[in-house]
Amino acid sequence: MAVDGNRRRHKLIVSWFLCKRTAEDANEFIRDLSQRVISERVQISTDGLSFYNGPIRRFFYHRADHGSEVKEYGLMDDDSPERK
Repeated sequence: MAVDGNRRRHKLIVSWFLCKRTAEDANEFIRDLSQRVISERVQISTDGLSFYNGPIRRFFYHRADHGSEVKEYGLMDDDSPERK
């Protein structure tokens, strides 16, 4: 799902694609997203799936700043059940 979060309280779903996490599906999703977003410059945040990297460079060229957010889940170092 691609969300335009340009405003604090309003969100817009720009593109939505239900798929498996394959290179082909990532390519199709980013291609669709690039055709819908016409801004000169965009910021794209993805999870750690590396399949997004190539399509973002290919379809957005120099228009995108891309970063990945990777979350790690588990116990704290002291084995307490608190969330990180």
